[in-house]
Amino acid sequence: KIKAKGLNAVRIPFGYWIISEPSNDDIYEGPSLETLDNAVAWAKDSGLQVVLDLHGCPGGENALRPCGRERKTWVWQDWRRSEA
Repeated sequence: KIKAKGLNAVRIPFGYWIISEPSNDDIYEGPSLETLDNAVAWAKDSGLQVVLDLHGCPGGENALRPCGRERKTWVWQDWRRSEA
């Protein structure tokens, strides 16, 4: 249906826990790299390009829900750069 609408790409947002196990008591399920691989293969089979969008880094990027958690007390020091 996507290609029929004239589009040629899909964006797949994913969190770090898809590639590796969750860390620091993060509550996510993972890893699940096979699921991401399947999505890329489905897009390829449909003639679509894929934009992989890392949408959840260890510790988060901000206090808002799109980064994988919503935490009003988040500060930039919470980002676990050594794990990213």
